[in-house]
Amino acid sequence: MGTSPEPDPPLFPDELVATAGERAVLETFLDLYRGAIVRKVGGVSDDDARRRMVGSATTLGGIVKHLHWVELEWFQRVLAGRTADDLPPALGADTDPTPSSSSRRATRSSSS
Repeated sequence: MGTSPEPDPPLFPDELVATAGERAVLETFLDLYRGAIVRKVGGVSDDDARRRMVGSATTLGGIVKHLHWVELEWFQRVLAGRTADDLPPALGADTDPTPSSSSRRATRSSSS
């Protein structure tokens, strides 16, 4: 199954998700959601990123850390077939989980 040529002029994201193939739709949604996360956590202080706002241990920094792990393990390693040596290090328990640091790293690494 061949790929279709890119439309000229390029489509806007909302047009892509309505007309493109499965992979283009998935990549477009991922890009839209990555951008939304970066916008939502931009400017959040380290204290706020670590503050529990719900009854569980969930924090904003923890959510960003989880999304970073999903990017590396699922989308980059499993779907893209990249080796562990080819990926940036995953955020560990001892790594700064604040949105200012991890969301930018996740966005950069996922679009590589």
